[in-house]
Amino acid sequence: MVKYPKIETIFKRDNNFRITPILNNSDTIKALKLIKDLIVEEKIDGTNACLLITYNKYLGITYRYFSRNNEIIDQDIMYIKETLKRVIDFSKIEKWYIDNFIQNKEIEEGSEVRIYGEVFGDKIQKNYYTPKGIRDFRVFDIRIGNAWLSPSDRNNICQLIDLQTVPTIMTIPYLLSYEEFYNALHRDFNKSIVANEFGRDELLEGYIIRPKISLYTNKGRVIGKIKRTDFMTKNEYYKYMKKEK
Repeated sequence: MVKYPKIETIFKRDNNFRITPILNNSDTIKALKLIKDLIVEEKIDGTNACLLITYNKYLGITYRYFSRNNEIIDQDIMYIKETLKRVIDFSKIEKWYIDNFIQNKEIEEGSEVRIYGEVFGDKIQKNYYTPKGIRDFRVFDIRIGNAWLSPSDRNNICQLIDLQTVPTIMTIPYLLSYEEFYNALHRDFNKSIVANEFGRDELLEGYIIRPKISLYTNKGRVIGKIKRTDFMTKNEYYKYMKKEK
């Protein structure tokens, strides 16, 4: 199992619990600054989930379920297994997998495919996306073997297997400044698209910013994040969290 890597915040935090206009000096964030045409996607406040799809000549296609840190075998973790089993059409996944990886019936093993996403809704985090009793799943990444797919390839596959992806908020020609991201998150693009799908008017948790194609440094993928709470002081943060609960 490949644990989903931590995504770094784009701007540094100061000692007063808030980020500053200073860019994070990690290799991945510095590389992000050099790229033109970035995609900004909604960051969903839920729980990280992964469906691992593998093939063995003797066992056929197999499925395993994971939280961010653990495989789900007996006790379900944050309703991940229950939610994935409900929203996934496994017949479509099986057809797609066979068409792409098992043309030769004599192969011993097929490629490992990992579908990463966010399970959200009732009893998960602050539950402000859905009405009571509702949980859902959005795909944010797909990894085949050692390769992370581009957003467009991810979306094309999800369309074939009938899975929903995280919404795209906007595309930007360069990595925005602290002030530009603040204005976008608090004024221009501040509402959750996912919550709106369930008839709820809620604020975005944050953004994920990535290139249109998967790029890498020697420290990992080029990708970054910004959360609404990153712009808050300690008092603002605790007030916000209390209100959301």
